[in-house]
Amino acid sequence: MTLPRAEIGQAVTPGAQAVVIPEGAGWPQPGGKRHLPDKVSTLLLPASCPELNPAENIWPFRRPNSLSHRVFATDTALVDAGCVAWQARMAQPERITSMASREWAKRS
Repeated sequence: MTLPRAEIGQAVTPGAQAVVIPEGAGWPQPGGKRHLPDKVSTLLLPASCPELNPAENIWPFRRPNSLSHRVFATDTALVDAGCVAWQARMAQPERITSMASREWAKRS
């Protein structure tokens, strides 16, 4: 995450502040040793909060419908299955939109 943070910091207009809202998993907690540029702050979401992090609603759909409960004979078979799963999701943008949209987040 060091490089993306640095890129975000470089993209921030002088005198402005960027706020990154990670979902928390794998993100360093306060007091950690990772550095954020001065112009970048974080606002960590609580764990498992689908009302704030719409992507949380996609996981329950993906797990039983894509790659779970399968054994792959080779790395290539795993990558191929991942590509098929990705293409299946990309062919259903309306499904992802319906799971991840929030009325309160729509523009007026």
